[in-house]
Amino acid sequence: MSGPGKGADRAIWQQALEALAEGKGPDWFVARAAGSKAARKAVAAAVDGTAVLAALRERVEQPEASAERVLRLAQGRESEARRRKNPIARNEAFVCAHCGFDVPEAPGSAVRNHCPRCLHSLHVDGEVPGDRASDCDGLMAPVELSQRDGGFRLKQRCQRCGHERVNRLHPEWAREPDRLSAFKPGSASS
Repeated sequence: MSGPGKGADRAIWQQALEALAEGKGPDWFVARAAGSKAARKAVAAAVDGTAVLAALRERVEQPEASAERVLRLAQGRESEARRRKNPIARNEAFVCAHCGFDVPEAPGSAVRNHCPRCLHSLHVDGEVPGDRASDCDGLMAPVELSQRDGGFRLKQRCQRCGHERVNRLHPEWAREPDRLSAFKPGSASS
């Protein structure tokens, strides 16, 4: 064997080869691969074509899967790897649930998820902005206005579940700019 391949941790690969010689069980390899992507690549290279890989494939019920995928599945990380982590730009017009204003789309390629007149929005997103994964649908009320890096930020809190998020405000937009004067400290109910 010449080496574990590009991007793999050589020291962990060597440890995995020694563990194979010692007869360590599949759980040892799954735990050792959990450290990093480089560790997973190293362990996958070491166990490829061995009885350990066959046992792991049987455990995760994936008889044809690659060694790296089998290790991810055994760690319970496959679904995490498939979950979207970047924001999805959704530039849509909507009616404000708080004041009833017909909020237009944001100008250009920007995105707006709150009412520019009352600074309220709805709790429709889960962990990722734009994923529409929350089933709360509570009203997000403005609770704190701050200025950072030359721009304005608005913290909102869901009046139903207490979830908080921070939005960038755009008082400079020509079409329906965000009205900073709409923020009234202490006016949001929690």
